[in-house]
Amino acid sequence: MALKLCDEGQREQEKDDALKNLYERCCAMAQLVQ
Repeated sequence: MALKLCDEGQREQEKDDALKNLYERCCAMAQLVQ
């Protein structure tokens, strides 16, 4: 679930630099949790 959100977020973040940092942290956390 988290990784799916992460993938979708990475596509969206190309439009928004602020989101980029957020999603990178989110992705790192999701991978740790897995």
